[in-house]
Amino acid sequence: MKIEMAESLIYSWLRHVKECEVVQLNWSPSPHWSLEYNDDLRNISLMTQLMDAASKHFLELYGYDIFKKSKLPQLLAQAEIDAVGISQTNCGFKVYMVDVAFRRAGLNYGEPKKAVAAIVKKMIRSALCLVGYFGMISGEIVFASPKVTDSVVSKLAPCIADVNMLLTQFLPGTSVRLLVNGDFNDSVITPVFIASESVADMSELFVRSYQLIQMFPDGNLPQQRSAPVKKDLVSATTVRELKVGAIANTLLRQALEEGRANAEEIVLMQERTYSKDTFNLRFPLLVPADTQFETNRYYVAPLRIHGKDYHLCSQWYEVPGDDDRVWLLKWLKNVGMIESESESLQVR
Repeated sequence: MKIEMAESLIYSWLRHVKECEVVQLNWSPSPHWSLEYNDDLRNISLMTQLMDAASKHFLELYGYDIFKKSKLPQLLAQAEIDAVGISQTNCGFKVYMVDVAFRRAGLNYGEPKKAVAAIVKKMIRSALCLVGYFGMISGEIVFASPKVTDSVVSKLAPCIADVNMLLTQFLPGTSVRLLVNGDFNDSVITPVFIASESVADMSELFVRSYQLIQMFPDGNLPQQRSAPVKKDLVSATTVRELKVGAIANTLLRQALEEGRANAEEIVLMQERTYSKDTFNLRFPLLVPADTQFETNRYYVAPLRIHGKDYHLCSQWYEVPGDDDRVWLLKWLKNVGMIESESESLQVR
C-alpha cells in the first residue's frame, strides 16, 4: 500500500491536534451511497444552488471555469479527499476535510491560474460532499501545502475569501482555510510535534519518523541541521491550533517538569483555592502520585517535579462561561513558554 508522508502528517494533525475521534485517509464516496435529502434543509437543492453560484461567481470575476460542464452527480462521484476527520464537540459533530499537496519544488498544478482554479474546485466540492454525504452544514475545509509560490498565493488568497463569502450564504457554519508555507509550519507541523510526545501508535509514520530523529539530537545524522527542532518559545499561531487539554498535557507539563514553577508554587498548585484562582480549575492542579485522589480527574502519565512524581489535572474546558484556556495561556506566557499575540505579530 502506498504511504504518502504528508497524508500521514495530516492524519496525526486531525487525531491529536484537532482531536478527531474518527479519521480516514483517501476518502471517496461509494457508488452505493444516496445523497442526503432533508425536508427542512432540502440538501440537493442547496447543493445545486451553491454549485451554480460558485460557477457563476468565479467565471465572471476571475475567468475561472471551475466545473466546466460537470453536473452535480458527476462532480460528487469524482470526489477524493486526502483526509476526513470527525470530532465530537459540545455543539455536536464537526467534520474536517483536508487536501494536502507536498512537492519539494512547490505545487505542480500548472500555471498559477490553473492551480488556483483546481484548488477552488476541490474546496467547493468538499463543501458539497459535506452536505450531500454527511447531511451537515457545519465543518472546516482545508487546503494545506508546505510550499506554494507567491504567484499562486497572491491569486488564491482573494479566492479563499470569496469561497467563505459563498459558504456564509449557503452553508453557515462551514468555512475554508488555506495553510501554506509558514502557516503550514506554525499551524500543522509544530502542533503535531508538540502533541506527539505521548503518541505510541506505530501506524503514524510521520510522528514515528520525528520521534526517531529526536532520539539522536546530538548525533551525526545526515542533514541534521534541517531536522525539526522544537522552539523554546511556542508561537501564538501554533497555540491557537491546540485545544486547551492538549496545551495543558504538553506545554504545561513541560513547563512544570522544567522547573518553571518554584517549590512554593508547586505546593500551592496542590490546593483547590489556588488552582481555581490561577487556572479556573475545580480541582487541584497537581496531586502527589503516592496519595489517594480521583483518578478520573487526572492524566494517567505522571510528571516529575523537583524529584517527586505528581499527576496533572485533566479537567480543562473551553466553552462560553467556562473558558479555562484564557487562564492557562496567561500562566504560560508569564513563565516564558509561549508568545503573546503582540510578539507573534512583531515576528511576522
